[in-house]
Amino acid sequence: PGAAVAACLLVLALAAVPVAPLVLRNLEQFGTAQLTTQKGPHALYWVVGQILAQAEQRPFEEVTRELLRDFTASLERRNVDLSKLNPYEQSDEKLEYAIERLSSIPLSDTIKTWLSGAVINLASPAVVVDTRVRALNRRSFAETTGDGLVDRLATFLFDNDSDYTLIVGIGSVASAIALALQFLGWTWLARHLPYAAAISAAVILYILLINGPVASPKYRLPIEPVLIILQAAAMVNLYHRFRARRRPG
Repeated sequence: PGAAVAACLLVLALAAVPVAPLVLRNLEQFGTAQLTTQKGPHALYWVVGQILAQAEQRPFEEVTRELLRDFTASLERRNVDLSKLNPYEQSDEKLEYAIERLSSIPLSDTIKTWLSGAVINLASPAVVVDTRVRALNRRSFAETTGDGLVDRLATFLFDNDSDYTLIVGIGSVASAIALALQFLGWTWLARHLPYAAAISAAVILYILLINGPVASPKYRLPIEPVLIILQAAAMVNLYHRFRARRRPG
């Protein structure tokens, strides 16, 4: 136990070294230890905006423009001049307004949007972020409306360039096969190494929850090593089963 604690502390210390200068600078100049000014815009536009766009079946950009207008009006009502605030204070104002708006959204809408984001992040084919494939794309998924995730996906794909639809379709089939193997590998792991299975599931769920409604294959990069191990476990297990069946007697 002592060695494990020491190793954890060492990792934390090494991780803190690269960001320490930025933290010290922000404390000195802005009075905050925050590393980024993006938490407010992210919460307001990418979280609240995505939830409202999906719940109300409206284009994402239209919703974000409306949120910006409402946020500006909220500042005016409170006599807050955003230009006089530093970037971190501006971010805090947006975060506070985002929390206010989020509290007024039905929980079911938030859960549905989170689940849609999790499905896309976990199952969408990586080929869609290839620049050559993206060049074929004639639509924006964020701007595509529909009654639920399946309807949005269908509209996005079938109203798009035929070559793009074909490539994404093939990639989706491959992704579905990989996802099935990964689940099979996890079930095998759960039977033989339950603690490892629990840790792998916790890592995957954590990343999916953190990403929330912001969806793209690139956001599953932190869990790709885990998914690769699970898929490899399934393939090795299937290989041994196949060989065992082919042995005579």
